[in-house]
Amino acid sequence: MTTEDLAKFGQFILNKGSWNNKQLLAPEYIEKLLTVYINTDDKAFPDSKLGYGYYFWKCQPEKAFRCAGLFGQYCIILPKENMVIAITSNAENEQKQAILSATWKFLTQIKKDNKSSTQDLSSLNNYLSKLHLPYLPNDNSIIPEIFQQEFKFSHNPLNLNSISFSQIAPDCIRINITLNTRKYNLLAKLNTWQKNNTNSENDNFDSCTTIFYENPYANYGWQNNKLNLKLVYNQGIFIDTLEFNYYNHQLYLHYNPTPSFIIRTKPHYLISNPIK
Repeated sequence: MTTEDLAKFGQFILNKGSWNNKQLLAPEYIEKLLTVYINTDDKAFPDSKLGYGYYFWKCQPEKAFRCAGLFGQYCIILPKENMVIAITSNAENEQKQAILSATWKFLTQIKKDNKSSTQDLSSLNNYLSKLHLPYLPNDNSIIPEIFQQEFKFSHNPLNLNSISFSQIAPDCIRINITLNTRKYNLLAKLNTWQKNNTNSENDNFDSCTTIFYENPYANYGWQNNKLNLKLVYNQGIFIDTLEFNYYNHQLYLHYNPTPSFIIRTKPHYLISNPIK
């Protein structure tokens, strides 16, 4: 589900089971959904202590409930304000409560302002149009030895067999990655997010434990004699950052996924086999 899909689902709940003037779910069942049945006083954060219904959590604002997914995916139902807020985020632990607290602050502010104008919407659209993930820094400390050779790895938790790099343009590199179950051929650019179409199929694919997903946007940069690569998966919330350092005929790799979580791959340091 996209964030927009999640907002539509929230609107369906807010409308008491009605969509496009069709009653698809009994209003009485929606009332049951948004009723507290389980006491959650033992939870750590304010918005986790208020109780749990049918897969919905009670929230701090009056009559508000939310459904919540891993890493801060929220669909917030606000019947009193006749409002739905859908949030896609990349958060861990206490960050999730910080997101909700910021949402309640935002809600208080817009209720206080109590206005909506074309000028406000124009300002918002202008702000949104300028948002982008920052590019990796680049100081042009290129390591020529990293190109035109294949680095192989012994058995490791990432199931990474080999990796190689080639410079195909002054601002573009190709990365060939071989895992136990698949191969990736990616392009990455300086100061640009390069979209890749991988579309590989794998019967054993596990979205919570794999180290690479499909169709990443890739950006790279050289800094302090290291090659840094960032992969962003816009169909999900995961970002993989890889730092490569070439030293004494070996490639040193620091793999850092975010968010890092107990059911997903943790950060790892790998060293390739020596190049003879």
